[in-house]
Amino acid sequence: MSILTLEPRGMGRQETPVEPDRKAETEGEHTYSGHGLWLSKWPGRKEEVYITGCDAGVSFRSSVILEDGLQVTVMSNTTDGAWPVLKDIRAALGE
Repeated sequence: MSILTLEPRGMGRQETPVEPDRKAETEGEHTYSGHGLWLSKWPGRKEEVYITGCDAGVSFRSSVILEDGLQVTVMSNTTDGAWPVLKDIRAALGE
């Protein structure tokens, strides 16, 4: 079980377990969705909780790599602009 740590304003730390709500076949064998967040659990990669989306003229992904507590957010004003930036970030992180 993974733990997602939340720090709401004016409150102390809370630890909330992150468990897959259902298997997300459209996102691949090791990617799950629950409560509006995606949970990626690929073998050999660090677990990641993320939210992502795109529409005509925008693309977005914000994620937390749980083991490191690393937060990555990329927003673009083009439909496909966020994905090459995310690919470069993954390469820089050695993934």
